[in-house]
Amino acid sequence: MAKKDEPLGFDILERADTLFDGISDLTLLVLKAHLLLEEELYNQLRRLFPNPEHYDRLNLRFIQNIMLARAFCIRRTDEGEPVEHVELCWDALEALNTFRNRLAHHLQPGDVQNLLARLQLTQPQPLSMEDPDLVRKLNIPIGFLLQFVSSLIAFSSFDISVHPLAEAGPNNWGQQGR
Repeated sequence: MAKKDEPLGFDILERADTLFDGISDLTLLVLKAHLLLEEELYNQLRRLFPNPEHYDRLNLRFIQNIMLARAFCIRRTDEGEPVEHVELCWDALEALNTFRNRLAHHLQPGDVQNLLARLQLTQPQPLSMEDPDLVRKLNIPIGFLLQFVSSLIAFSSFDISVHPLAEAGPNNWGQQGR
């Protein structure tokens, strides 16, 4: 289970710099990046609930928290369509989760080229398992995902719609907006 703390927000990059400093091993980088993203997403979601202890008891996996956050996210175009770069970030988070699971649970991760392609994001150079510079190149999309996850609370429809009701309490719900 993820650690229950205040979300790091944009301080997440400083935390990542500390955690990732000197890492040259792909598996270690992916595991630490996954854990940092998982904790931040968990803590971002936890803030949305007036009674977060009930959310804690769900003990959701990372992929389930990704889906939950995606359901709450209100980043849309003016026409109500999904924003392409936001959808790419959600897909990259899912790809990182699968990549982490393959590295952590299989002696040989198999063909992960499709996962690396989904993690490409803002990295201008192709990602490949054969690339001796892959760890350094992965820092760019991982940094992008860290910034994306740390900003989610600002784009949550749930936070906007539920918190005023929860703070007012059930005795005042009928009087909201008067």
